[in-house]
Amino acid sequence: MKSTLVIAPSTLLILLIFLVSGSLFAQKYIPADPTLPDCGTPPPTSQEYDYARDVIGQIELDENANTTYIPIQVHIVRLNNGTGGPTLETLARGLSNLNHHYAASGIQFFYRDFPEYVNNTDYYNFNQFDDNIDGNDTETELRSLTPRASDAVNVYFCQSVITSSGGAACGYAYYPSSFESRNTIVMDNQCMSSPNGTYPHEFGHYFDLFHTHQGTESGPNNFNAENVARSGPNANCNTDGDQLCDTEADPRYDSGNFSNCSIPNNEFDAFGELYVHPVENIMSYYPDGCGGLLTADQSARIAQGAIERSSQSSYSLDAQPQQVNVPTNLTAVFNEAAGRIELNWTDAANNEMGYYVEKSTTSATAGFLAMENAGVGENVTAFNDFAYQPNTNYWYRVRPVNGAGDQFSNVAPVSIGLVYCGFSTTTCDEYIAQVEIGTIDNASECSAPSGYTYFSNQSTNVAPGGSYAILVENGNPYPDNECAVYVDWNEDGDFEDNGEFYALNGSPGEGPYDGIITVPAGITEGMRRMRVALSWNTDPNECGSYNYGEAEDYNLMVGSALPVRWLSFNGRALKEGNELSWSTAAEFNNLNFELERLDPRTNEFWSIGKIEAAGNNARGTNEYAFIDAKPLDGVNTYRLRQNDLDGSFDYSRILVVDRAKAGSNVNVYPNPVSGGQLRVTTTLAGLSVSELSIHDALGRNLPVIFTAAGADGDFAADISGYLPGVYFLRLRSKVDGESISRRFVVGN
Repeated sequence: MKSTLVIAPSTLLILLIFLVSGSLFAQKYIPADPTLPDCGTPPPTSQEYDYARDVIGQIELDENANTTYIPIQVHIVRLNNGTGGPTLETLARGLSNLNHHYAASGIQFFYRDFPEYVNNTDYYNFNQFDDNIDGNDTETELRSLTPRASDAVNVYFCQSVITSSGGAACGYAYYPSSFESRNTIVMDNQCMSSPNGTYPHEFGHYFDLFHTHQGTESGPNNFNAENVARSGPNANCNTDGDQLCDTEADPRYDSGNFSNCSIPNNEFDAFGELYVHPVENIMSYYPDGCGGLLTADQSARIAQGAIERSSQSSYSLDAQPQQVNVPTNLTAVFNEAAGRIELNWTDAANNEMGYYVEKSTTSATAGFLAMENAGVGENVTAFNDFAYQPNTNYWYRVRPVNGAGDQFSNVAPVSIGLVYCGFSTTTCDEYIAQVEIGTIDNASECSAPSGYTYFSNQSTNVAPGGSYAILVENGNPYPDNECAVYVDWNEDGDFEDNGEFYALNGSPGEGPYDGIITVPAGITEGMRRMRVALSWNTDPNECGSYNYGEAEDYNLMVGSALPVRWLSFNGRALKEGNELSWSTAAEFNNLNFELERLDPRTNEFWSIGKIEAAGNNARGTNEYAFIDAKPLDGVNTYRLRQNDLDGSFDYSRILVVDRAKAGSNVNVYPNPVSGGQLRVTTTLAGLSVSELSIHDALGRNLPVIFTAAGADGDFAADISGYLPGVYFLRLRSKVDGESISRRFVVGN
């Protein structure tokens, strides 16, 4: 888009003087930090300054104008041996940063072609002041080293830049000019890493932006110093300083008067008004780490500068992009454990310089913006985005850096729900070997090197107001290990609220660790995140970073009153088959129970029988039994399918019965124990040939009396005095000394 300007004769005279006499290096530029060169673009001459205010700043902008695509031709100076210079990935990242910051100006950039390379050790370090190789370097010769583009912005990359006044510079540019030689930007290779650093800064000068400290850096009484006031008789922001009123008056960065992106309140303008330093502005000298932005007025001035640049006759900015096949099969997947959104695509081109990524939070067709530092080199097919927010939908697309504005990949969506804090350990020397709660019965190994695993496919149903026993086994226990459980009941993405922490019995200690998880009575339905954390010699904070330990996340599905509340599911191998028994505390909307056995050949469960439910609204304890008369030899794996009247269903935990141990099987029920009475069934006949005992989690033998109950091998024990927790029943044969243990839980 071009604008037609009517220039008064007096303005034209000023312009001609500026074109003839303007000099890039009008004064020595002193870096704010000697270890990191600053911008080498000097303050504007008086002619440039007035022209910016009186001509470029008066160009009218069309708010409905289409995006302007501006080509860049890169020139890279390398050593004589062909090494050095920025990589294509560095250039792609730089383009992504430019397009991120210049979108508000209605401008997007693309690379006209692959870089023009020249091997020249002398100009590799571009020194216009005191070069000791063949005399001082000159920009004229630099521009002659490679074919120059007449239809694009020419950007030259050298390993270092020393201006003719002797100052080290990260780069420099020219303000808009009709001279072809000033269609030039020079960059130091080492100053390309920051997304809001020198590259977008120098393009700001190229399109007529001044430093925010223009005029004001020379003191509050300088004739071009900008006052703090934005309105009233002391306001001069339209005519002095950087001539823009939404950038604060800036006395310039001073490393001796600056700390952590904050400045003491001790600098004032000529009228005693306190300066508010624009520490985040790209056109300031404040460190890149303080942020990076261009204001609305700066974006408008850039658009005006682009119109001015495009109106020149000695060069143009109308090079056409290359035709590059766009990436295909773009996917976006959220990897919570790694803390990133993973993008992958298929490279369908053979002439791309690289790609950059755009992201939208609006829709699949609008709101896309290039991400900062989101560029990759040629033939790369993946990118990881670490910048995301919880409960947000994202859409991604990928563009070739040397492609047309309408060239981009398919759009890949991804939805982020709640995002939880990380947990990390240096080594899981001790680790979580087993977690049991409800139908979750998960055994796992050390999750090195992160020390964290989210078992997203592991969940169990819980009901509001219900209490559930949890057991955690330690894989490599030490006496100083500590274990705790956290549940995000209120779904706010953390485990920090009251009632979300559960201390476990046996901690500190070697484990096992047990406790009761009580669901808040008034909680709404839905999935809740549960975190089990294990550490050494310290309380395991839910978001900790430790030398030793591990954390695992699981899901608790909160529903309304559960159709069936399971109490136990047990089995034992008998001569006539495998006896399966189970009990429930209450049943609602329950039709029947279906017994299923795993076929090891197909790894699928098959029905072997049904038992009708006790009733549609059966309260109290309900007990069931079933004989599998034709069990498999060896290990048999069972589960119960509970079928509702409405057609829905749920599964019990997995039960394993090993017929190889048919001679010495033992089971306990109900489990968890309610009512104070424990029942034991065993295939060892009578107490005359076996010994029964009960131990707590610390291995202590507890007082108990077993009495015969029913058939031979069935016993009962009164444990009404036991506190809630995990216990172990131990059966020892007096005949061969074989010992078997069974865990059971005493509830509230």
